[in-house]
Amino acid sequence: TIRFGITERGDDVGMYTSVAVTPDGEPRVSYFDRTAGVLKFAAKVGETWQIHVVDDGSGAGAGTAQAGVYTSLSLRSDDGRPGIAYTTYVTDGDTTTAQVWFAAAQTATPTAASDWTLFPVDSAVLPPVDEANPDPFPLPGGLGLFVDVARGPDQAPVVVYYDRTAGDLRMSRLDPITGTFTAPQVIDGIDSDAGWSPSVTVGGDGVVHIAYVASTHEDLQYWNSATATAEIIDDGYRLVGTTEDGLPKPEFHFIGDDVTVTLIDGSPAVVYQDATTHELVESRKGGDGLWTRETLAGNEATFAGAYGFYAAAAQSSDKLIISTWVLDLGNEDQWVEIFERTIGVD
Repeated sequence: TIRFGITERGDDVGMYTSVAVTPDGEPRVSYFDRTAGVLKFAAKVGETWQIHVVDDGSGAGAGTAQAGVYTSLSLRSDDGRPGIAYTTYVTDGDTTTAQVWFAAAQTATPTAASDWTLFPVDSAVLPPVDEANPDPFPLPGGLGLFVDVARGPDQAPVVVYYDRTAGDLRMSRLDPITGTFTAPQVIDGIDSDAGWSPSVTVGGDGVVHIAYVASTHEDLQYWNSATATAEIIDDGYRLVGTTEDGLPKPEFHFIGDDVTVTLIDGSPAVVYQDATTHELVESRKGGDGLWTRETLAGNEATFAGAYGFYAAAAQSSDKLIISTWVLDLGNEDQWVEIFERTIGVD
């Protein structure tokens, strides 16, 4: 079927996948070809998948390039032209540079690299590896981690990403007048470590909304460009009964992984994982400015699976559609589960 009878091992493709769907239901996919070290784009046109290389890293400078890490795909709402934000790592001798790029297609159905225009967003040299203090996390250093992109009402892309070296959440947007991305703005992390797993969306009024993990205190936080002030969505603290003295018994949970932010009637809503209890969680901001949290799955009295992995959300007419990968190690089972939440109804 999918491999058409091919049994031998193929290339390592499909990392950092991002998907968008055209108004007529055709999927568009960006992803990293790890074997070739290139950014690829796939479009299903009718019954045929059209696949091509968008960026092979040849324009990133001298050295060996790995182009297409942390891809994030968006489509223009006016003419359907796709755009991809991503990171490229360029190694030249003992120096590796992380570069954030945005590839803008010049047609709604690009078929070759020549159909794309590449815009540099940000770059920085990665710090040297400290052999005496190995990194506990299997993540690269430097900037450009967890790239996400959204479009404003003027179709200009807004790119957010994490600078791991500085511990900052950064944002840059394309200036339609100059045709270049603005100097990156540090959203959070100047006095702390913030910006893991950022998710961005832009309202019809042009206000940018970002949800992300502030790892210093493991808080899930929210920021918008109207107030330019970070606020806590979920601090991870839970009350799990009482002590022997009858006092509330607090517990700290690691929360916020795989967060996705959406707007419901102009107000932010986020879905994410409670990694301590493996629950899928949704939080919404009310008119009073307070966040209300609800567990959607994973807290069943009889274990039904570990929820919240790769949580994602999108709106469809009057519904909020939420997806998550579920893991049931006890039964050696795993699956993707979809939830529909009617907007405006508790």
